[in-house]
Amino acid sequence: MNKIRYFYCVDFLRWIAALGILIHHYIAHFFYDTSSLSSEVVSKYNLENSKIMIFIIDNAILGSYGVWFFWMISGFIFSHMLINQKISLYEFSIKRFSRLYPLHFATLIIITILEFYSLFKFGNYQLDSNLYDLYHFILNLFFISEWGLQNGYSFNRAVWSVSIEIPVYFGFFILLYFITKNHFLYILIIMLLSKVVLHSEFVNYHLKACFFYFMFGSFIYFIC
Repeated sequence: MNKIRYFYCVDFLRWIAALGILIHHYIAHFFYDTSSLSSEVVSKYNLENSKIMIFIIDNAILGSYGVWFFWMISGFIFSHMLINQKISLYEFSIKRFSRLYPLHFATLIIITILEFYSLFKFGNYQLDSNLYDLYHFILNLFFISEWGLQNGYSFNRAVWSVSIEIPVYFGFFILLYFITKNHFLYILIIMLLSKVVLHSEFVNYHLKACFFYFMFGSFIYFIC
Protein backbone atom coordinates (compact mmCIF):
# COMPACT_ATOMS: atom_id res chain seq x y z
CA MET A 1 0.00 0.00 0.00
CA ASN A 2 1.17 3.52 -0.70
CA LYS A 3 1.86 5.50 2.42
CA ILE A 4 -0.72 8.24 2.94
CA ARG A 5 0.77 11.65 3.62
CA TYR A 6 0.41 12.78 7.23
CA PHE A 7 -0.30 16.47 7.94
CA TYR A 8 1.51 17.29 11.19
CA CYS A 9 0.50 20.96 11.02
CA VAL A 10 -3.16 19.95 10.85
CA ASP A 11 -2.63 17.76 13.93
CA PHE A 12 -1.23 20.83 15.71
CA LEU A 13 -4.32 22.83 14.74
CA ARG A 14 -6.44 20.00 16.12
CA TRP A 15 -4.58 20.37 19.44
CA ILE A 16 -5.25 24.13 19.44
CA ALA A 17 -8.96 23.50 18.85
CA ALA A 18 -9.09 20.89 21.64
CA LEU A 19 -7.39 23.28 24.07
CA GLY A 20 -9.86 26.02 23.18
CA ILE A 21 -12.82 23.72 23.79
CA LEU A 22 -11.33 22.59 27.11
CA ILE A 23 -10.86 26.17 28.32
CA HIS A 24 -14.36 27.15 27.16
CA HIS A 25 -15.98 24.32 29.12
CA TYR A 26 -13.85 25.00 32.19
CA ILE A 27 -14.79 28.68 32.27
CA ALA A 28 -18.46 27.86 31.57
CA HIS A 29 -18.61 25.56 34.61
CA PHE A 30 -16.56 27.63 37.07
CA PHE A 31 -17.32 31.20 35.97
CA TYR A 32 -20.94 31.61 34.92
CA ASP A 33 -20.55 35.21 33.77
CA THR A 34 -17.26 35.57 31.95
CA SER A 35 -17.94 39.10 30.71
CA SER A 36 -18.20 40.81 34.10
CA LEU A 37 -16.52 39.10 37.02
CA SER A 38 -17.31 40.56 40.43
CA SER A 39 -14.56 41.74 42.74
CA GLU A 40 -15.42 38.83 45.07
CA VAL A 41 -14.76 36.29 42.32
CA VAL A 42 -11.54 38.00 41.32
CA SER A 43 -10.40 37.95 44.93
CA LYS A 44 -11.52 34.37 45.56
CA TYR A 45 -9.57 32.96 42.64
CA ASN A 46 -6.63 35.34 43.10
CA LEU A 47 -7.02 36.76 39.60
CA GLU A 48 -6.11 40.37 40.25
CA ASN A 49 -2.43 39.72 39.48
CA SER A 50 -3.03 37.31 36.60
CA LYS A 51 -3.49 39.20 33.37
CA ILE A 52 -3.19 35.94 31.42
CA MET A 53 -6.04 34.33 33.37
CA ILE A 54 -8.24 37.42 33.00
CA PHE A 55 -7.53 37.39 29.25
CA ILE A 56 -8.44 33.68 29.02
CA ILE A 57 -11.67 34.20 30.96
CA ASP A 58 -12.72 37.21 28.89
CA ASN A 59 -12.09 35.36 25.60
CA ALA A 60 -13.08 31.81 26.58
CA ILE A 61 -16.15 31.99 24.35
CA LEU A 62 -13.80 31.76 21.35
CA GLY A 63 -12.98 28.22 22.43
CA SER A 64 -16.51 27.12 21.57
CA TYR A 65 -15.69 27.66 17.90
CA GLY A 66 -13.13 24.89 18.27
CA VAL A 67 -15.97 22.42 17.61
CA TRP A 68 -16.59 23.84 14.15
CA PHE A 69 -12.85 24.02 13.54
CA PHE A 70 -12.65 20.32 14.42
CA TRP A 71 -15.28 19.58 11.80
CA MET A 72 -13.38 21.52 9.18
CA ILE A 73 -10.25 19.52 10.01
CA SER A 74 -12.27 16.29 9.76
CA GLY A 75 -13.50 17.28 6.30
CA PHE A 76 -9.94 17.99 5.21
CA ILE A 77 -8.53 14.72 6.60
CA PHE A 78 -11.37 12.49 5.37
CA SER A 79 -11.13 13.95 1.87
CA HIS A 80 -7.41 13.22 1.82
CA MET A 81 -7.91 9.70 3.16
CA LEU A 82 -10.80 8.64 0.93
CA ILE A 83 -9.35 10.12 -2.25
CA ASN A 84 -5.93 8.55 -1.81
CA GLN A 85 -6.81 5.25 -0.17
CA LYS A 86 -9.06 2.57 -1.57
CA ILE A 87 -11.28 1.37 1.26
CA SER A 88 -14.55 -0.55 1.25
CA LEU A 89 -17.68 0.46 3.15
CA TYR A 90 -17.18 -2.57 5.40
CA GLU A 91 -13.61 -1.59 6.30
CA PHE A 92 -14.67 1.99 6.82
CA SER A 93 -17.55 0.92 9.10
CA ILE A 94 -15.33 -1.32 11.22
CA LYS A 95 -12.73 1.41 11.67
CA ARG A 96 -15.31 4.01 12.67
CA PHE A 97 -17.12 1.63 15.04
CA SER A 98 -13.97 0.44 16.79
CA ARG A 99 -12.73 4.00 17.18
CA LEU A 100 -15.93 5.60 18.48
CA TYR A 101 -18.34 3.16 20.07
CA PRO A 102 -16.39 1.32 22.83
CA LEU A 103 -15.46 4.54 24.64
CA HIS A 104 -18.95 5.94 24.09
CA PHE A 105 -20.55 2.84 25.59
CA ALA A 106 -18.18 2.87 28.58
CA THR A 107 -18.87 6.54 29.38
CA LEU A 108 -22.62 6.04 28.92
CA ILE A 109 -22.69 3.22 31.49
CA ILE A 110 -20.42 5.06 33.94
CA ILE A 111 -22.43 8.28 33.76
CA THR A 112 -25.72 6.39 34.10
CA ILE A 113 -24.48 4.67 37.26
CA LEU A 114 -23.06 7.87 38.75
CA GLU A 115 -26.13 9.99 38.02
CA PHE A 116 -28.61 7.50 39.46
CA TYR A 117 -26.35 6.98 42.47
CA SER A 118 -26.40 10.75 42.95
CA LEU A 119 -30.20 10.75 42.69
CA PHE A 120 -30.48 7.94 45.25
CA LYS A 121 -27.87 9.37 47.63
CA PHE A 122 -28.50 13.11 47.41
CA GLY A 123 -31.95 13.42 45.84
CA ASN A 124 -30.78 15.08 42.63
CA TYR A 125 -28.72 14.45 39.51
CA GLN A 126 -25.28 16.02 39.12
CA LEU A 127 -26.48 17.76 35.97
CA ASP A 128 -30.18 18.49 36.40
CA SER A 129 -30.36 20.10 32.97
CA ASN A 130 -29.81 16.68 31.34
CA LEU A 131 -32.54 14.15 30.64
CA TYR A 132 -32.21 10.70 32.21
CA ASP A 133 -35.02 8.48 30.97
CA LEU A 134 -35.30 5.20 29.08
CA TYR A 135 -36.08 6.88 25.76
CA HIS A 136 -32.95 9.02 25.80
CA PHE A 137 -30.87 6.12 27.12
CA ILE A 138 -31.88 4.14 24.02
CA LEU A 139 -30.98 7.11 21.80
CA ASN A 140 -27.56 7.23 23.45
CA LEU A 141 -27.15 3.46 23.28
CA PHE A 142 -27.64 3.50 19.51
CA PHE A 143 -25.44 6.61 19.14
CA ILE A 144 -28.30 8.75 17.77
CA SER A 145 -28.67 11.15 20.69
CA GLU A 146 -28.27 14.27 18.51
CA TRP A 147 -30.05 13.29 15.31
CA GLY A 148 -33.08 15.47 16.00
CA LEU A 149 -35.04 12.76 17.83
CA GLN A 150 -34.07 14.05 21.29
CA ASN A 151 -35.94 16.41 23.62
CA GLY A 152 -32.73 17.95 24.93
CA TYR A 153 -29.28 16.98 26.13
CA SER A 154 -29.09 13.66 27.97
CA PHE A 155 -26.62 11.45 29.84
CA ASN A 156 -23.13 12.18 28.41
CA ARG A 157 -24.12 15.43 26.68
CA ALA A 158 -20.57 16.05 25.44
CA VAL A 159 -21.02 13.16 23.00
CA TRP A 160 -23.44 15.17 20.83
CA SER A 161 -20.73 16.01 18.29
CA VAL A 162 -19.54 12.41 18.11
CA SER A 163 -23.12 11.23 17.56
CA ILE A 164 -23.37 13.47 14.52
CA GLU A 165 -20.14 12.05 13.12
CA ILE A 166 -21.96 8.85 12.16
CA PRO A 167 -24.40 10.26 9.52
CA VAL A 168 -21.90 12.87 8.30
CA TYR A 169 -18.99 10.44 7.85
CA PHE A 170 -21.07 7.78 6.15
CA GLY A 171 -22.88 10.34 4.02
CA PHE A 172 -19.55 11.71 2.84
CA PHE A 173 -18.20 8.21 2.17
CA ILE A 174 -21.20 7.41 -0.05
CA LEU A 175 -20.84 10.80 -1.73
CA LEU A 176 -17.23 10.18 -2.77
CA TYR A 177 -18.07 6.61 -3.72
CA PHE A 178 -20.37 7.87 -6.48
CA ILE A 179 -18.37 10.98 -7.37
CA THR A 180 -15.31 9.72 -9.23
CA LYS A 181 -14.26 12.95 -10.97
CA ASN A 182 -14.71 16.73 -10.75
CA HIS A 183 -14.56 16.48 -6.95
CA PHE A 184 -13.89 20.18 -6.50
CA LEU A 185 -16.99 21.24 -8.43
CA TYR A 186 -19.33 18.80 -6.70
CA ILE A 187 -18.00 19.60 -3.24
CA LEU A 188 -18.37 23.32 -3.94
CA ILE A 189 -22.01 22.87 -5.00
CA ILE A 190 -22.83 20.66 -1.99
CA MET A 191 -21.11 23.10 0.37
CA LEU A 192 -23.15 26.02 -0.98
CA LEU A 193 -26.38 24.03 -0.71
CA SER A 194 -25.56 23.02 2.86
CA LYS A 195 -24.92 26.70 3.64
CA VAL A 196 -28.44 27.53 2.44
CA VAL A 197 -29.90 24.70 4.52
CA LEU A 198 -27.92 25.94 7.53
CA HIS A 199 -29.97 29.16 7.55
CA SER A 200 -33.28 27.35 7.19
CA GLU A 201 -35.53 25.65 9.74
CA PHE A 202 -34.97 22.31 8.06
CA VAL A 203 -33.15 19.57 10.05
CA ASN A 204 -31.57 19.73 13.50
CA TYR A 205 -29.19 22.74 13.74
CA HIS A 206 -26.16 20.86 15.06
CA LEU A 207 -26.46 18.22 12.34
CA LYS A 208 -26.64 20.69 9.46
CA ALA A 209 -23.96 22.96 10.99
CA CYS A 210 -21.52 20.08 11.43
CA PHE A 211 -22.20 18.91 7.87
CA PHE A 212 -21.56 22.39 6.49
CA TYR A 213 -18.23 22.84 8.29
CA PHE A 214 -17.21 19.32 7.30
CA MET A 215 -17.88 20.14 3.65
CA PHE A 216 -16.04 23.44 4.07
CA GLY A 217 -12.98 21.52 5.26
CA SER A 218 -13.30 19.20 2.28
CA PHE A 219 -13.56 22.23 0.01
CA ILE A 220 -10.30 23.60 1.46
CA TYR A 221 -8.61 20.25 0.81
CA PHE A 222 -9.56 20.26 -2.87
CA ILE A 223 -8.39 23.85 -3.22
CA CYS A 224 -5.04 22.81 -1.76
